[in-house]
Amino acid sequence: MAQVEKKKKLKRGVRRKYFYAAVAIILAGGMVLSATMGFADFITGGGRGGAMSMPNDVVATVNGEEIAAEELEAQLENLKASYRAQGMDLDSPEMEGMLQQARMQILDEMISMKLLEQRAEEEGIEVPEEKVDEQYQEIVEQFGDEEALLAQLEEFDLTLDELMDDIRQNATIRHYIELQVDQDELEVSEEEMRAHYEEQQEAGAEELEEYEEMRPQLEQMLQDEKEQQQVQQLLEELRQESEIEVFM
Repeated sequence: MAQVEKKKKLKRGVRRKYFYAAVAIILAGGMVLSATMGFADFITGGGRGGAMSMPNDVVATVNGEEIAAEELEAQLENLKASYRAQGMDLDSPEMEGMLQQARMQILDEMISMKLLEQRAEEEGIEVPEEKVDEQYQEIVEQFGDEEALLAQLEEFDLTLDELMDDIRQNATIRHYIELQVDQDELEVSEEEMRAHYEEQQEAGAEELEEYEEMRPQLEQMLQDEKEQQQVQQLLEELRQESEIEVFM
């Protein structure tokens, strides 16, 4: 009976993955979640873990918590669908290598999310309810209205309560990251913006606007880069402290 319930839970989890891919939710506010340490590093022994023979239904464990093969393949199928929509030949030798690399990158991100989820739970992070509402409204807007969203949930055999639980979990991870980022380190100097602008000029960037017009974009882009660097550093530290096993 326990095994049957586990399979049912897994299937619902996979349906959620498809649903979230359909509405293009970007976990953790679009931050880069792959750690500075590459995937190849930790499957060969980094992060206090290593590569082992793969069970049929598990691709990795993070501090004892499993990541199901079915969840990984569900996300990979979403990527394949995107490639097909662009007219790419998935049977070509080049695509075979790309898809294998994509599978590894997806798993890397799944591990990163699991690490962040575990640490947020350990530290008792509670997300403000308004942040949950904000993410819910973002999803509603993607569907046009709430009625369309509820119809899509029904198609995926999901309930609104399940959606809200997942939104709350994702918002908690995002909130945890926000708390870890040192805002003072995100400040961008005029020299940094001008240097980046000049690099774009030297690289021959087409249709480059005047510096003053691009200044807000440059500032935001450089702030995002600095934020991503902090997140990457955080994830590298979490990996080093964790027991990660990848079954490849």
